[in-house]
Order: sequence, then structure tokens, then C-alpha cells
Amino acid sequence: MKVIQAQRNVEIGLQKVVEKIQSLDKKEFASPKLYAASLHLLEKPGKLLRPALVFIGSMMLNLKEDFVDLATAVELFHVSSLIHDDIIDNSCTRRGTEAVHVKYGISQALLAGDALIANAIKLAAPYGTNIVSYLSGAAMAMCAGEALELESRTKTLKRYLQIAHLKTATLIGASLSVTAVYAKSRLAEKLNKIGTMAGIAFQIRDDVLDYLEGERDASHSNIIDVLYSKTKSVSQAVDKAVKINNANVSKAIMLSRSIPDCSSKALLNSYLESIRLPKELR
Repeated sequence: MKVIQAQRNVEIGLQKVVEKIQSLDKKEFASPKLYAASLHLLEKPGKLLRPALVFIGSMMLNLKEDFVDLATAVELFHVSSLIHDDIIDNSCTRRGTEAVHVKYGISQALLAGDALIANAIKLAAPYGTNIVSYLSGAAMAMCAGEALELESRTKTLKRYLQIAHLKTATLIGASLSVTAVYAKSRLAEKLNKIGTMAGIAFQIRDDVLDYLEGERDASHSNIIDVLYSKTKSVSQAVDKAVKINNANVSKAIMLSRSIPDCSSKALLNSYLESIRLPKELR
């Protein structure tokens, strides 16, 4: 019952995040086109994994603040990276809709990503310079991961995991641990590690499912491509990818066992299990 209540609290928080995004001041954008481009991907917000982890992290520490602005800031950082990634990768769609640069043009898309970053910093600022620095560090890691991917000519598993860590896992780790950093909790580092391992598993899961569903993005290294180059067998490549995904999820859950029991810990583990790829794919 307590887990259900914890999930309900997360859902309430996510609804507030959506409302916060919808309430962004149009006047600050000045241009109606820039406002529309900035909110284009946010019209269908998806699962809001990163904001959900912000709320779960805060509940694990029994913090009383609602952290809606901080959770919103994390989502804006994430969406800004999607807009810019789609330009770099020349992707035409995102979340089943037109990419921002396709609908509004590259110039507007670049500005939209920048506008979301500016709003993210504005929302995070009241939590202190330490938090702005923490999230900015995650954003910088995402840029570094994108740069490494652009520069990578040899597709190795080590390089793939490094890029997945930087591009995806860093912000997921920061999302789960940011409220612990705010509260100066000893659990901050542990929560970051749990989120980071989950983030790597999350990227692998996305890659495997995209590959199997025929929606592979040829502009970036898919783990199946990387493993196939070694095994020369798609089935063996999928098997290896599933094992790596499962190992990261299991490590994250094992690390969470050292955190005191609470309803939000059980909720976190359910989120982690949802990232696990089924062994039937192997």
C-alpha cells in the first residue's frame, strides 16, 4: 500500500512538472515561433523518467520540499539535448513526431534548445549554486559524450559504454541524486551510482529494442552493431547486449539494498526492473 502511495506522489509531482512547463512565460520568448519550437517536444512529454527519479530520490531521504522546479529543470536540460542531438544526427522524427529542426528549421531549433537550457538554469538557481554546478556538470558530460560519438571511428564496446555513460547515464544519475546533493546527504554518491548504472542499462535497452523493431538510428553506434562486428551473429550480439543490460540493472538493485528500507526504495527498484530487458530476447 505504501508503494502505491509513493507512486501516487510521483504521479502528482509529474503532473505539476507538466503544468510548470506549460506555464513558461511566452513573453520571455518574445517570438511566438521560438516559443512553439521550444515546447514542441514537450507537448508529448513521454514517461518523464528523469523528473520521476528526482521525486523518488527526495522521498528516499524523506525531504519535505516538493522539488517541482528542480524536476522541471532536469527535464528541460534533457529535452534541450534531444533537440540538439536531432540536428547533429539529422534525425527526422522524435517521439513519433517531427523533429524540431524539421518543423521549425535548424536556426529556430538551435535557439529552442538554448532557450530550454536558460529556463532550466533559471528554475534550478533558487536551489543554490551547488545544484546549478551539479546539473551543469551533467550537461557538460552529455556534450562530451556527443563529441566522442562524432569522433569515434572504431566501434568498440568500451567506447560505446563510455559514450552511453556520458550521453545518457550521467543525467539519469544526477536526477536520482540531485536532491541528496541539495540536502548534503551521505547517500548522494550512492544514488548517483545507482542512477548511472540504470542509465547505461536504459541506453542499451533502447538500442536493442530499436534494432529489433527496425528503427535503428544509423547516425550513432547501436550496441548491436558494435557487438555484431565481433561476433558476426545478430543473435549472439543481442544475447550479449541483454546480459550487459541485466548486469547493470542487477548491480543497481544490489547497491540499493544498502539504503534503509522505505516505500520509495521499493518504487525505485520497480523502476529499475522496468529497464531490464527480458531474457527471452536472448
